[in-house]
Amino acid sequence: MSRKRNTLTNTKPPLLERNGSATNPTSPNKRFSDLVKEGLDKPVDFLKNALRTNQLFSSVDDEHREKMLDKLVHLMKPVQLQPGEVLITQGETGDAFYVIEKGKFDIFVKEADSLEIQVGEAGPQAAVGEYALLYHTPRTATLKATEPSVVWGLEAADFHDIRQKMAQWNVERFVQRGKFLKKLPIFGW
Repeated sequence: MSRKRNTLTNTKPPLLERNGSATNPTSPNKRFSDLVKEGLDKPVDFLKNALRTNQLFSSVDDEHREKMLDKLVHLMKPVQLQPGEVLITQGETGDAFYVIEKGKFDIFVKEADSLEIQVGEAGPQAAVGEYALLYHTPRTATLKATEPSVVWGLEAADFHDIRQKMAQWNVERFVQRGKFLKKLPIFGW
């Protein structure tokens, strides 16, 4: 992985300019909503496979996994980007979680001297943007499309609802296992 210096600081396309409300806590999903392009056929199987292999959703047992994947995919919305357009900007509030269907993105991290260094790239099936949502922190990197790209996004509120549901399912699973163990003579009380 080569490290490239790149001064992207003022090269965001006009559509993706920060407009003041992008990081406004009262409307955290405005930026994602502005990017959504309805009318694309949803690649259901592709999205399910990408999400199924994502460590973020691996703690859900098989019984609930398919139900969760169906709900996730149903809620995801398409975003199309052209080369040079920015999907995620370092320092902004996380507004969505994304799965890349087509295309490629260079990943940049801004150094203290305000220069951005390319630290990697992301392509099809990569999931991006979850850390800002999980930990309620600003985005840690900038992702810039290097070719025509299609990503599928899940708004922050829906992401958090699904995570809450996953926690509930895990509690239910442990309660059921506890009841089963109590029935065994060796563990019965």
